[in-house]
Amino acid sequence: MCPDDGTVTRILAVGMQPPPESAVAAGMDPAEIVVSDAPPPKISVAMLDADGLFLGVQEIDPASKLPEQIEVPADCDLKPGRCKWVAIDGYPGGGRFEYFGGDAQAILNDASAVSSVSMEIAFNALATALQQQGVPLPQATLAWMSDFAQSIDAH
Repeated sequence: MCPDDGTVTRILAVGMQPPPESAVAAGMDPAEIVVSDAPPPKISVAMLDADGLFLGVQEIDPASKLPEQIEVPADCDLKPGRCKWVAIDGYPGGGRFEYFGGDAQAILNDASAVSSVSMEIAFNALATALQQQGVPLPQATLAWMSDFAQSIDAH
């Protein structure tokens, strides 16, 4: 429903032809109504197994996202089978992905083999080296590097 206070001058009517009658009835000029057949934008979510192992990325409609699904950037650079989701109370986004080396399932089965602090230091060193070589990094990685540089784990 369009407000009648004159603040709305354009609307986007996805998949609707001709201009929506409710907008015209609200006093909008039909020339100001943008009609598009384009589908609504999709979001990317992580596909995880029961242990939190990252399996890949799936694009879904935002309306179908479940609360337990983790949204990831469209340019997500996570490697399937090489990281797992770790839920952390109070952490932005509810947790983070942690990388590990070697056989993924063997490491998941041996929790003592995973040291998040040493992995963070290693990941930061690797990302810094890639950045120094001119390799473009996703914005999410750059934001993480900035946060990590200010954390106590970095020192």
